[in-house]
Amino acid sequence: MKQKILIIDDDDQIIDVIEKLLKEKNFDVLTASNGKEGLNLAEKELPDLILLDVHIPKINGLNVCKQLRKNRTTHLLPVIILSGKKTYEDKISGIKAGADDYITKPFDLQELLARIKSVLWHSHIARGSNPLTGLPGNPSIEYEINKKIKRRLKYALCYLDLNNFKAYNDKYGYKKGDGLLHKTATIINEAITQKGNSNDFIGHLGGDDFIIITNPEKADDVCSFIIKTFDENVSSFYAPDDLKQGFIENFDHQGNKLHFPFISIAIGIVTNERHKFNNHLEVSEIATEMKQYAKTFKTSIYKKDRSSYPRKKQL
Repeated sequence: MKQKILIIDDDDQIIDVIEKLLKEKNFDVLTASNGKEGLNLAEKELPDLILLDVHIPKINGLNVCKQLRKNRTTHLLPVIILSGKKTYEDKISGIKAGADDYITKPFDLQELLARIKSVLWHSHIARGSNPLTGLPGNPSIEYEINKKIKRRLKYALCYLDLNNFKAYNDKYGYKKGDGLLHKTATIINEAITQKGNSNDFIGHLGGDDFIIITNPEKADDVCSFIIKTFDENVSSFYAPDDLKQGFIENFDHQGNKLHFPFISIAIGIVTNERHKFNNHLEVSEIATEMKQYAKTFKTSIYKKDRSSYPRKKQL
């Protein structure tokens, strides 16, 4: 998959030069000529990196960068600021706004390319992010769980999974499936914004598996919001004929016709209110168990583990 770079600049000549260079190096390129358009594109497209001019219309570059960092969907996107301002104070202002690097104009194209590759590499290592949703992947998830354990903080880990997602992918194709996953990530972000805390964590394990880490008193409201919103939106991903009959048809390897219900969301919750965990593996084991239990209901539902630890695997 090609990496995607968003250029936010109102200088057409600079855009043309950078775009030509990036496309020659096999990057996909998006462009925006003002700060408002750039913010909208960043949230919609989740580029792998943003090249951001400081002096742009509507919202200046420093404020764009600050808003990117405040938005849960875009807060991890790497940003390189391009600016004609060369003083030490200007560079510090850019870094304080949240930029990963600061390059002054005029710049050497090969240096720009080297800086881009460096920031992309460090971002990939640091986040292990999922290329579809831009959410942190396994390394960040493990780090967040272990950090909670080490600091002896109360937390609830919610493990989300989609029922019948494979059947949907087989019927509608991976592009439609990716769209559904992106919508799911958006719903999770919205749930945390409205029902969670500003420092809650959202991760994407891959495929249709997502992780939320919040505090125990918020978990029920967050999961209820996700289920309600997901069920209200999922029908928009199905064709009218399938909606009319209430299921989708597909075939197994032997050619037998099978019926699959519409996608629903299953969530398993585990907290450390009654558990004593030593590492992320122990947390993941019970969270997976509870998620599997939730999936047996075949509808959108969440199930919370309330037993003590260690204990026999009884539900």
